[in-house]
Amino acid sequence: MLNVSKVIICLFWWMAFQDIVSMGVAKYISISFVAPVILIKDAIYLTFSLLLIYNIATEKKLIKHDLFVLFILFFLSVNVFFISDFSNESFFPSFRQILILIVSYLVGRFFFIHQLKWSFLDKNINVFFTVMIITSFIERFVFFNSNESFFVALGYKQFAEAKGFSDWLLGVGVSKSFYTYDFSIYGFEPIRRMAGIMFANPVILGQFLAFPFIYFLVKKSFIGTFFTLLSLLLCFSKGGILAASVGVLLYIFFRLKFSKGLQIFCLFFLFLASLPIVIYLYININSVFIHTNGFLHNVSNLVYLPLGNGIGEVGNYAGLFNEDISREESKGESYLGTLIGQLGLLGWILWLSLLVFIFKKNPQNEIQMSVQYSSIGFLIVAIFSESAIAYTGISLILALAIAIPKNRNCNPPQITEGRLV
Repeated sequence: MLNVSKVIICLFWWMAFQDIVSMGVAKYISISFVAPVILIKDAIYLTFSLLLIYNIATEKKLIKHDLFVLFILFFLSVNVFFISDFSNESFFPSFRQILILIVSYLVGRFFFIHQLKWSFLDKNINVFFTVMIITSFIERFVFFNSNESFFVALGYKQFAEAKGFSDWLLGVGVSKSFYTYDFSIYGFEPIRRMAGIMFANPVILGQFLAFPFIYFLVKKSFIGTFFTLLSLLLCFSKGGILAASVGVLLYIFFRLKFSKGLQIFCLFFLFLASLPIVIYLYININSVFIHTNGFLHNVSNLVYLPLGNGIGEVGNYAGLFNEDISREESKGESYLGTLIGQLGLLGWILWLSLLVFIFKKNPQNEIQMSVQYSSIGFLIVAIFSESAIAYTGISLILALAIAIPKNRNCNPPQITEGRLV
């Protein structure tokens, strides 16, 4: 029988080093081989999805939510054939982006059916997180210089060109996303963000770090929590910080046994305390305005286009690959906004159904708690950030959240003195 726990750990390591490998391939072999390297994880996900369908068909392990996902796939097919335009260059990358939530669900169900061993995952993911954080500090404080010599030597420029992102490159040969411009209104120069050796991308690394932060917090590891939080701050990732904050709130409310009245009071207090901060950021930080507007614009269009504009007509990929749509017109920077803009009400339903399904899970140990809380955080951040939901890293966390048992009697863990054994 397939040991999915070992496969998951291998997938985490592969996803973390995928871009580094792709850079080397782009610079020293050929940029034409970059796409096959990137699509390795897609092929693995597709295999798991097909195996799940086979398991369901032969062993009759279908649940109600499986039928719901099949229903969504049917209407997605209708959108593809009757609303969308295949001729747009933005169609296929946009379609692949939309499928992240569906594929994460199918892969998660596959993990659940094949009895994922959470204790094995718990032990090995700790090593992965530790190596990731140590190498991220090495990248930022040892390898970094103003000429970006480390990433230039690896082949980042050729890698970006192979992916069609050359318009986003700075003169030094790295993406504009490697720097934050949020403090320019205060007279500061662009600040270099921590990109890491694993993931090699400040946006993806910053989002992903919400998962180990919540993990170490739930584990009550002060050192792990401190250095993960420091890494998160050095990434200047607003989405990662928001996802981590959502996870912390969920942990406080559901695990510290507050009374209902105190929970409601705390939520109301936090809302009032955060409201002026949110308004200030929306008015003064341009990126916050762009992200929020990407969501609100597409929601407001539901009145006129309840079935959406079609795949590839909205979002960052539309602005990047579709010559008929400018970056301003694409109204991207919100994953949920992009879903709604392309699929209409179906986008709402897809996002909300996955959020509710994960929320109803019943985590029984520390690793399951951190997976569930961070996944809900990522789905909330997806309202404001298009990069919050990605195949690299985040999709695997969502799949693990789907694999969490819903019933306490399903695969109960052994616990001794509050710790897993």
